[in-house]
Amino acid sequence: MSIYLKKIDLKFDNIRREAPEITKQSCEMTIKVVPEDRAIDWYKDYRKVYGHLFGQGVGEFFHAGVVSLEHTHTTSFSPDIEYSHRVALRRRVSESFAVDGIASREPISFVSHYTIKPDALYTGSGSNRRFSLGIHPNLDPYDSYTLQIRFSWDHVSEKIEGWLDECRFKIPSELGKVVHIEHGRIDDDNEQAIWCNLPIPDKGLMLRITFEQPILTHQPILTGHYHVTFNHALSGLSVDQDRIWNALGRRATERTSPSMNARSTVAGDLIINTSILAQEHEHVCSLPYLVPRTLDHSLMQKVADVLSAKVIHIQHLTSGLPHIDPEGKYEARRVYWDLVGRTYEEDDQTALDVHLVISGWLDASQDHLSTNPTKIDIRVRCMHDPRQSRIPDRVNTLCRGLREEIAKALDTSKT
Repeated sequence: MSIYLKKIDLKFDNIRREAPEITKQSCEMTIKVVPEDRAIDWYKDYRKVYGHLFGQGVGEFFHAGVVSLEHTHTTSFSPDIEYSHRVALRRRVSESFAVDGIASREPISFVSHYTIKPDALYTGSGSNRRFSLGIHPNLDPYDSYTLQIRFSWDHVSEKIEGWLDECRFKIPSELGKVVHIEHGRIDDDNEQAIWCNLPIPDKGLMLRITFEQPILTHQPILTGHYHVTFNHALSGLSVDQDRIWNALGRRATERTSPSMNARSTVAGDLIINTSILAQEHEHVCSLPYLVPRTLDHSLMQKVADVLSAKVIHIQHLTSGLPHIDPEGKYEARRVYWDLVGRTYEEDDQTALDVHLVISGWLDASQDHLSTNPTKIDIRVRCMHDPRQSRIPDRVNTLCRGLREEIAKALDTSKT
């Protein structure tokens, strides 16, 4: 038997924040039955005995059994099925098994049409509603000329095998020529970018296209469509093989092993407004500082106090094992401390990551810290939109400020 979602039309865009819009759906379940070898002989014998009663309600219908479905609460069948979960395999003989009184062993199909209730197609509620197929456009983190479109299975617990049958969209003239396209091709006659027949792995499928002009400068709206097929019943309908019965009321699995498969197709319009795409570049400011004093717990405490005064939340403070100096004496061992913290911008809660690597020397022969100076590498990092410079400036200011405050706190001339 096959549970087959012919097509569900789903409009994806990154302009609205709510779940994608379902514009149309067409679903059907097909159960195919193949008569036994002896069925034709049985039918001949039946006609000999009851043939004179044909046309009077005798021998008009073909009965192949009953299939009991699970998870039917997510669907609505038209016409209704028995007890909201049973499909009776019943058909007129003249329309299936025997035509003009001549029987055959051709497969007989029982088709039931249904629609999927909207709540079954989404997870979550309100602004958190999500569809199982996700389409996520974004800009390459380090390239304002490259658009990325990621197809993925979102909020799905089971493994899904699927593929992108087709995705295409019109190339905006303001972006110029296409410099590079990954996994796809360019239709010059119709000015379209096209991707076809690509599997969608568990980690998702990433499509990339690089234009001649920067996307962030022109900010066009891209329009196109997509077509995705996957071996999964969006409705959640399923059948337990032990709940398939033949015409005598016995389990069908006693004599045969029914095969079952599901397939769904999702297609629709794809609208990408590039002006609201987020692009994050990494910005790092790094400054060294050499302290003319030994590395001890007192120094570490003063450094930690500086970070606390700057409202930097210390996430962890760890010490590595001493390392032997490859160019010095065996007795000299270097000690490293890692101090990691984070602070947030008050207006937009942007995270600024702070990482300090503090290193000094240990004289193993005397088992005490040497008088060699301590080195502090200060590193502040953030992710930011390249169209804005405020956050990188804040990172640079914080990094310089930390260096100045640490220098004041560790000033040996005051001790």
